[in-house]
Amino acid sequence: MASLFLAYLVALAFIAFWPSPVDAGSSGATLRSVLAWLHSHGIPGWFNYNFVEFTANILLFVPFGFLGAAYLRRQKPCYVLILLAFIASCAIETYQCCFLEERFASVADILANTIGATIGCLFSSATRWLR
Repeated sequence: MASLFLAYLVALAFIAFWPSPVDAGSSGATLRSVLAWLHSHGIPGWFNYNFVEFTANILLFVPFGFLGAAYLRRQKPCYVLILLAFIASCAIETYQCCFLEERFASVADILANTIGATIGCLFSSATRWLR
């Protein structure tokens, strides 16, 4: 479990500290085109770029909570992992703000990342309880 958690953290670091936004270039245009098509076919307007980005940040940190809780098992309760996710997210956003001029810091990203880690931790706890 430790090697899987480490692999996730390395992937997370690549995504978080990449000099340009992950959706820069054609992928951002593609997402906007897909969203425009969905809206023209009845998907509500609130399902927009900001919603997709917020949801993606939640999903990005679900493994942080799940794998972290599985790795630490009963040694540390979930609130410790949630606090670590919050601190890590604050550090990521601060680094992006100070050192990556194409990236921008967002309180919404910190919130989404913390929510994702919380969901992952709760899911890990639930699967452990069910076993």
